[in-house]
Amino acid sequence: MNLPNKITLFRVIMIPVFLVVYLVPGIPYGNYIAAAIFLIAAFSDFLDG
Repeated sequence: MNLPNKITLFRVIMIPVFLVVYLVPGIPYGNYIAAAIFLIAAFSDFLDG
C-alpha cells in the first residue's frame, strides 16, 4: 500500500468520527472539532492529489 492510498484510507476512517462529532449533541466544541477534521481531510486530499 503506497502513501496516497494510506492517506485516502485515513480520510475514509475519519468520516464516522466527523459524523459523530458533528451530529451528537453535548460534545464540547463539536462544531469546531468537526471543522478541524474537515480541514485536515481537505488538506490531505490536496497532498495525495
